[in-house]
Amino acid sequence: MTPEPWPFIGRVQWLNMQNLLVVAGDNAGTAQVWMLSYPEGSKRRITNDLAAYRALGLSTDGKKLSTVQATGLVNIWIAPEGDAKRAVQLPTGNVGFFGSSGISLDWTPDGRIVFASNESGLLDLWIMDANGRNRRQLTATAGLNNSPVVSNDGRFIVFISNRTGARNVWRMEIDGSNPKRLTTGAADFLPTLSPDDKWVFYSSVNEGRITLWRVPADGGSPVQLINGSAVAPDVSPDGKFIVYMYTDSVDESAPPNRFAIIPIEDGEPVESREPVKTFAFQTSGTISPLAHWSPDGRSILYPVSNRNVTNVWAQPIDGGPPKQITDFKDSLMTGFSWSRDGKTLAATRGMLLRDAVLISE
Repeated sequence: MTPEPWPFIGRVQWLNMQNLLVVAGDNAGTAQVWMLSYPEGSKRRITNDLAAYRALGLSTDGKKLSTVQATGLVNIWIAPEGDAKRAVQLPTGNVGFFGSSGISLDWTPDGRIVFASNESGLLDLWIMDANGRNRRQLTATAGLNNSPVVSNDGRFIVFISNRTGARNVWRMEIDGSNPKRLTTGAADFLPTLSPDDKWVFYSSVNEGRITLWRVPADGGSPVQLINGSAVAPDVSPDGKFIVYMYTDSVDESAPPNRFAIIPIEDGEPVESREPVKTFAFQTSGTISPLAHWSPDGRSILYPVSNRNVTNVWAQPIDGGPPKQITDFKDSLMTGFSWSRDGKTLAATRGMLLRDAVLISE
């Protein structure tokens, strides 16, 4: 049986001698329930929605399936200077928990916000003013679309879409026109742009491992940058370095628990390219791993959750202990982005909801 190219595989259970039930997806936040035939390996999706699924249980006769469905209530917030006391919720409504996990929103150079929302019934990209007004949908009837990153010149957006089946990196103009597919991997995710807008860096599943790649923003052949595991890349403001997250566990599917910084151009082959710096960080299981350079390039910003409350922390790249830089008292933070001038924090914040679901036949 040929294994599925899923980065995340959760619970697996035999339905009978010919079929397996699997909780799987591009990540834990998009995992659905599937049925795989054995030994042929053909697949059939049992659930198909914007929720995520966690567990599997079968009745003794195999006719009823129980699982845990996870959804959420998440809104977009604006906090001047990252000050939680001055944070304001924007009138966008619920953008969805898992659609907003990771790279959920980004600022344009002129101060607007591009964000992912399931308001349309599918996961699509939208654009709005910083006060939440003049919202406009950018993608429609084209699969699931998320992880928007706006070019530094404000002309285009790179994002992730599964409109052709696999999750790949796409590009479109800032008004949503002229979509163009940039990658063709089994599962590509979490893109980022170089400061000169010439390169897109992203994570991709390659031979069962999540590795770091880059592709020209105008289109071309992707190139693998390192041989080790790497997720959530981000390019430094000066364009010289990339930070990414990885696990130091022997199990590469374990949640990331370290940052690594590598130079973008060092002449080293993929097999021997080594980080110039690494840092440990506190993992947060409920929310997706995410790393951003600070606007001044001196720290790595990342979310940390304690008792279902998420705040942004900063790890100085020159060393020293990490520092908490926001002080929210409630809610999980599924994604965040600082404005181009570094003065305003935009974040997707809310709660995770879980329900037991019974599926018959």
